[in-house]
Amino acid sequence: MVNQTSALLMVLVAMLSLSKGQSKTLVVTSILEPPFLFLKEFTSNGSQLSGNDRFEGYVADLLELVAKEAGFQYEIRLVPDGKFGEIVRNEGGITWNGMIGELIMKTADIAAGPLTISSKRSRVVDFGTPFMASGIGILVKKEAGSDWRTSPFFTQTFSTGVLACIAVSLIVVVILFYLISRFDPYERHSKTVKDDHNGGVMGALWLICGGLVLQGYAKRPTSFAAFILVISWWIFCLILFANFLSKMINMESGQATVRSQSSWTPEKLILDSNIKLLAINESNTASFLCSSQLYVYKKACEKLVFANSSAAGVEKVLSGGYAFFMETPWIKYTTQRYCELTSVDEILHQTFYGLATPLGSDNTRERLLLGVLELRESGQLAELERKWWRNAGSCKGNKKAKATAPLERSGPVTPLEIRNVFLFLIVGCILAAIAMSVEILYFRFKGQKPTADQVPPDSPDANDSQLPLQDTTEKNNDVTELA
Repeated sequence: MVNQTSALLMVLVAMLSLSKGQSKTLVVTSILEPPFLFLKEFTSNGSQLSGNDRFEGYVADLLELVAKEAGFQYEIRLVPDGKFGEIVRNEGGITWNGMIGELIMKTADIAAGPLTISSKRSRVVDFGTPFMASGIGILVKKEAGSDWRTSPFFTQTFSTGVLACIAVSLIVVVILFYLISRFDPYERHSKTVKDDHNGGVMGALWLICGGLVLQGYAKRPTSFAAFILVISWWIFCLILFANFLSKMINMESGQATVRSQSSWTPEKLILDSNIKLLAINESNTASFLCSSQLYVYKKACEKLVFANSSAAGVEKVLSGGYAFFMETPWIKYTTQRYCELTSVDEILHQTFYGLATPLGSDNTRERLLLGVLELRESGQLAELERKWWRNAGSCKGNKKAKATAPLERSGPVTPLEIRNVFLFLIVGCILAAIAMSVEILYFRFKGQKPTADQVPPDSPDANDSQLPLQDTTEKNNDVTELA
């Protein structure tokens, strides 16, 4: 009888403690990081707010929905040091700061915010089901380009290197065509040469410049070497004109007045000595870069300059010369609000955000886990993200700010981009030179002489070719007189 009474008392005590635990107001530690959490102390009519009503944002809405699903009360408190939670080594040993430190010291029951789930943190706290996927990206500033209407015309379509290559190509082709018209026997004795300043430099220059502006040429080449050279030059000019026209269309439509750095890769940004690299101090992003074994990320860690908050880092990026390593939800939110900012397409590292509890608090962790799962299955998590990101600011219509194709090619065309066009012209010049050599050798070994319709009147061969015709005429005249 005594044993039954004691057992009953133990069950009653357990039930009472459980009910107290469920009615306990849980302390939630968080951090002010828009759009996850904002501080709003006054209403629109000037009334002062208190308690959880002082906060708004994604995390505030998430906690409200989870508490409703799991059935608990909570109180939001800001973490005193404004840190997420990293290991701190001091003389007393190893401790944790930030929200993770609050959980370890049992001064908070839940850590809610953009808290990245990592292996180091999972050893000292418990994480529930992730409520959002994240990753590490790079925020950069778009570099304003000059308007093509108020700047040198061709420098906005072709770079200085391309213009120099075109000038060199023009000189080489003019010289080669002059040599062909001068030394190739099948071109030297043609009527085309006779009609065009005897194949001089001016005639060659007129032919080549006509092809450069797509005007063609009235006479066709008579030698195979000249034919190859002219066709190669015309195709070269046609492709250049197509690139020029494409660039002009982009400028006219307004897609090329801004040059974006979004086509850069993380490696180019990290290794560029003119760009300073930013990360939030004592954040998971900085920890990832400095603990990585990859050479590029080690170089990034050496160049890192730390900001105390994401807002401070964004201000530095807006000032120019900085690349901000931050997590993708913040990048998405920032580019929606600041039209002059964009991001590098490549994601360095995939991460997740989750709600954390102290080790061993299975009851609280279980309720959070189930609450987040129910919100995800009902679509309410997606609705929250749509609410706080897609309607974030004035740039909400700028959904293509990241690395669209016109922005990647918004600068002048460089020699590297059209190198194949110049290679084609070089091959054409080489083939034309080979063809000229073959025609000269063939003409000499064959022993051919130009026909009368191929010889210009001022040619040394003109007298020889016209003598038979003159003798025949005189004989005909004598026969007529005798008759």
